[in-house]
Amino acid sequence: GNILFVNRTPEGHPADSILGRSIFDFALEKDRKFLGEHIENAARVGHSIAFEIEVRAPWGDEGWFECRVGAVKRDGRIAELTLISQDITARKQAEQSLLQSHEQLEHQVAERTADLKMEIGERKRRETQLQVLQDIRFEMWNMRRKEDLEKVLAALKKGLEELGLTFTECG
Repeated sequence: GNILFVNRTPEGHPADSILGRSIFDFALEKDRKFLGEHIENAARVGHSIAFEIEVRAPWGDEGWFECRVGAVKRDGRIAELTLISQDITARKQAEQSLLQSHEQLEHQVAERTADLKMEIGERKRRETQLQVLQDIRFEMWNMRRKEDLEKVLAALKKGLEELGLTFTECG
């Protein structure tokens, strides 16, 4: 199908550069089959079909268009097809920017979560160390007799086990 009417073009680009040309002239090579299938489908089913397609203007700019192909019927038969399109390049760019921002944010959240998990693990380890030291100090301060030394040693052994250390690793 050839383009018969254009209501507006970008500033500095006359409608003459588009009128009379095939719509396939503007579809990127990779999307021409896609465009043809949608046009054929609209002609076959007789109702409008909407899709988005990447295009190249005659002046070289690439962008995205939202298109709707519809059948025009006369005497109950499809007489012609109408394609109405709208430039959605700015929307597509905004969507891409939003997607990139979302991916960056997800990455930052994952990094920060990993950092926090490490920090929480380190804090728990320090809390365990402090608790072990407090338990040992408690037993030492309460040591009154020679037999109380066994309680100190038991507290020391328990504390080292909680820390995952052996006595020889303590230096």
